[in-house]
Amino acid sequence: MLSVNTMVFSDSSLSLPAALPLPLGKRLTPSQLTSINAHLDRLLLALYALTGLDEAAWQKALQQFALWEFAPTVKAMGRFEHPQLLQATSVKQLDLEDIRALVAVISYLTQQYQELLRRSVTLIEQTTEQGKDPFQTVLLGEYGEKLRHLDQFYRVKQSQSVATLTDDRALSLLMELLFYSSQNGARRLWGVLLVTAQTLVYEAG
Repeated sequence: MLSVNTMVFSDSSLSLPAALPLPLGKRLTPSQLTSINAHLDRLLLALYALTGLDEAAWQKALQQFALWEFAPTVKAMGRFEHPQLLQATSVKQLDLEDIRALVAVISYLTQQYQELLRRSVTLIEQTTEQGKDPFQTVLLGEYGEKLRHLDQFYRVKQSQSVATLTDDRALSLLMELLFYSSQNGARRLWGVLLVTAQTLVYEAG
């Protein structure tokens, strides 16, 4: 299991993330785009499962990016108008520009919930060190139950097969989200997607 102690976090602000100059090739295969989309979808579902991310908070985040260089397009905003609907609808694949926008939105939201994310990851580490099941805690137990429910419906509705979400993966998603809650979180997530495009494969569950 990943350890948060191996990650370096800086104090985050609620300012817009910097531009993302890192290159991501425009000749991605359909399977690569599927992997990237699924990766981002699960980050959103995990954030929603932990925080209850309400519509007002989501809409505020989108409004912050309305005039930004990588503002979400109409398609992206329609797809993610209500993040909880990821579990109930078949969603279209986002293209590269909308992926860049969603990366920024996710980073922005994680900054707002950084303390809750930090508390969750601390619980993961404490219970793991004690040889206990993290999901036996109230916070992580509720998170895990809600995420498994959301993810089950999400996988059923996707046109492409997505791997079953394991308990370890559910916990690692929280560590990822905390990792992206720093000021340069958008850049960090974009860098992960560079690797995802090359190596991450979701198999049928």
